Amino acid sequence: MEAHHDRIFSVVSLGEARKRRASVAGRFEGVVEDQLVGWAWCPDAPTERVGIEVLLDGRTLGSTVADQQRGDLRGEGIGDGAHGFSYRLPDDAGLARQQLIEVRAGPARIPLDVAHRYGLAATASTRQLRPARYTAVPAAAPPPPEAAQLGDEGWLFPLYDPRSSIGTEDQIHTAAERYEHLCRTLSEIGVPYILAIAPNKQDVYPQLAAGARSAHPRFVRLMRSELLDSKWPDPFDLLVALMDARRHGVLYPRSDSNWNARGAFYATHAVIREVAKRVPEAAPLPLDRARGVSVDGFRGNLIELPRFGPDKEPVESTPMVEATLEADVASLRSIQMPAPVDLPLPGHPAPLLFQIADEPQLPRLALMGVAMVDQLLQWFPEHSRRTLVCRGHEPPLEQLELESPDAIVHVVTAAELLAGT
Repeated sequence: MEAHHDRIFSVVSLGEARKRRASVAGRFEGVVEDQLVGWAWCPDAPTERVGIEVLLDGRTLGSTVADQQRGDLRGEGIGDGAHGFSYRLPDDAGLARQQLIEVRAGPARIPLDVAHRYGLAATASTRQLRPARYTAVPAAAPPPPEAAQLGDEGWLFPLYDPRSSIGTEDQIHTAAERYEHLCRTLSEIGVPYILAIAPNKQDVYPQLAAGARSAHPRFVRLMRSELLDSKWPDPFDLLVALMDARRHGVLYPRSDSNWNARGAFYATHAVIREVAKRVPEAAPLPLDRARGVSVDGFRGNLIELPRFGPDKEPVESTPMVEATLEADVASLRSIQMPAPVDLPLPGHPAPLLFQIADEPQLPRLALMGVAMVDQLLQWFPEHSRRTLVCRGHEPPLEQLELESPDAIVHVVTAAELLAGT
């Protein structure tokens, strides 16, 4: 397809585009039978059609217009529904090597966020396309790792500045008070609240970490001490479940601080078992669903950091490329939907919405958190007929009252809780 920039990108003037920059919304949903698909619109100008630009490794491939009629968009209040787009990829895109695919919308070339159900179900055997992910309104996050420690067998573990990651007793006291307040507030609207605290990589694999430590064990111990006289349940510690899950296979890439698809599955499995104590309709997926697809050429988030040995002496940062395990998107049932227009609230990141059709017996759940949310998005919506996902430290109470989920699951690390105090 040829790029007709003058025709496509003159739909809205550049001056107007700058004014509307924050209001362009949309999603890059994936690749189906070699067609890149998604949607985009401008809520401030719902009858106008937004121009779309497709880039491969930073180079413009071509462009199209988001003007295709879609019933699901119309049903969710996305204008008149004629805001879908598709673009046929070149035959050689992603064949010889893994390439980065991006989609930008409108004259201001605003990057579209990537649907968390992005997948190459129809072309996974031939194309190696990794989407560029964008978040329009990022939530506050804890400080990133300062460095990486080289453990046994070439494993890398995150190192943080102890002054920012361990926390003071006053911070932990504040975190416990906030937890009790949220339990009390959400119980008043009849919604159970489960706070799940995720461990760090070195907590799950201490035998490989060569002495690298995290704030997690101390934080959980002190939180429980603060809550001894509370009537609310203790926060749920994911460490025991993940240490037990190691017998099923590796849960992290060697070069990354986040779970692979197997680790995310078992973390979700443990959380849903905890939900089931309060919501009988909830049930974890069978363990035989914990399958994934091996993806070569993975470079984790610890690769480029300064690297130290167990003796805290710098070591040479050698290149590390590995295979990692990603979820098999063809086996997933839930579908990401456009979030209803009445859900976004000022000051909160836009929520995500997932649905499973024809499963009325499943509960309605809400998932919230900061960095941990993205790691669970492959598996958590598989347990709910309707899943609302909110990013942030605090539950958006108005959104939750509108949604009326059967339970709210808040997954965080100790560092994230401390960052929110």
